[in-house]
Amino acid sequence: MDAGCWLLGVVQIVGLMGALMARAAENSSGHAVCLGFFISCLLAVGATAMICLWLPCGLSTLSGFTLGAMLIATTCDFGSPDAVSSRHS
Repeated sequence: MDAGCWLLGVVQIVGLMGALMARAAENSSGHAVCLGFFISCLLAVGATAMICLWLPCGLSTLSGFTLGAMLIATTCDFGSPDAVSSRHS
């Protein structure tokens, strides 16, 4: 694999880390910074998904998976049902 494919793979990993950071920083003072980082990562992974369609490195499926995983990780509520109902009351 060439360096470009490795770089695109690193973007995928950083994107997943951005989603986890945004989720972990929820209800903290650093949430706005982590959310900004997540949105930047989301744009970078989206651009990577488009670029991967033209490269022969086979990362286009991985890019689609990463986008989906990032969106699910930031929108799903993984807490207990009691904690969810108390937050939305």
